[in-house]
Amino acid sequence: STERSLLLGTQGLGPTIVDRLEPSGIDSMERLERLGVERAVEIVGRPMFGSGWMNRRRALERAVEA
Repeated sequence: STERSLLLGTQGLGPTIVDRLEPSGIDSMERLERLGVERAVEIVGRPMFGSGWMNRRRALERAVEA
C-alpha cells in the first residue's frame, strides 16, 4: 500500500518495524496519527520489544509529518 511505502521510505523504519505495527492495530497512517506516536510506541514497544523500540519514535514522527 501507499502508506506502507511511506513508512518504509522513512529513514529509521524498515520492514520489521512496519510488520510490528500492523498486528498491534496500527495498520494505517490515519490510525497512527489518531493514536499519536508516543502512544503507538507505548502500545508496540514496551510490552514486546523493550527500549530498542523507543528509538523508532523519531522515525515515526517523521513519517506522520510527511
